Amino acid sequence: MFCIIFAILSIIYCGLMIFSAIKECKDSLCKKLFILGSIIVLISNLGIILSAMRFIVILFMGIILINSSAVLNGYKLYGKPHWKHHISREIYSLIR
Repeated sequence: MFCIIFAILSIIYCGLMIFSAIKECKDSLCKKLFILGSIIVLISNLGIILSAMRFIVILFMGIILINSSAVLNGYKLYGKPHWKHHISREIYSLIR
């Protein structure tokens, strides 16, 4: 039951990430990384539902892509990333 709730929350999170990438990212590379990372995290949800441990690696790859594109977007928008925001984002990603 916990896995299904986790998968649903993760799908909602990825959907919001894709929406924000399409709406807010100014750089096409950043947009592509956000979308690719979100799709990878969505794919990893199949492993969570099916209890396949190999999909955990895919999940981490997706999270790394999403967070690195967020840092890249911070450079593009503000000239520097907001490290407090990104550190809290990393902690949330690791907990999730």
